[in-house]
Amino acid sequence: MRIYLYDFEDSFTYNIYSLLKKLNCEVEVFHWSKIRELDISGSKQPLGIIYGPGPGHPDEYDIIDKINYLKSIDRVFQMGICLGHQLLAQSFGAKIVNASKVIHGSNEDLVLSEKWLSFFKVNDDLKIKVQRYNSLAVNYSFEDSRELNLYLNSCQECVMQANKNTFSIQFHPDSVGTNKPFLFFRPLIKFLERNNED
Repeated sequence: MRIYLYDFEDSFTYNIYSLLKKLNCEVEVFHWSKIRELDISGSKQPLGIIYGPGPGHPDEYDIIDKINYLKSIDRVFQMGICLGHQLLAQSFGAKIVNASKVIHGSNEDLVLSEKWLSFFKVNDDLKIKVQRYNSLAVNYSFEDSRELNLYLNSCQECVMQANKNTFSIQFHPDSVGTNKPFLFFRPLIKFLERNNED
């Protein structure tokens, strides 16, 4: 399984890398600016792309056009974590706003609906704790969110979103306060396994 992990100059990147290696994934790490140079036109193999966490506002990175282009390729699955979540959300038309509360290492409980249990392909009612580090938040209008499955917190901020070949989360699966870290890589890995069989 081929995964490209894009580093936004954040120390958490290699925690994510370590989790993926424990899942026996083939992972390469690139500086975020290299996404502009990515050319997969000659390959028929599925590819997983992870946009990692990082500082600043998504506007500072100027890669939305590339993200939108990659969304059009059926064999590519894009995942975002923290800043990466905001980048993917912005590509779907979401606004990135100041969070209702600045969060640095706080825990939050997730209660998964039937739709999310089906998405993760799990049957039991999981009790999930996640750890967040963010001062910005994702805010969707109804029009922008129609093609997505969204998980909104009590402040109506989107902390998790998905469709057929994207998935992103505002929290950190690699943090000690997240009790089911491998669950959040399942959609990416299942996509790669399924498309490797085709």
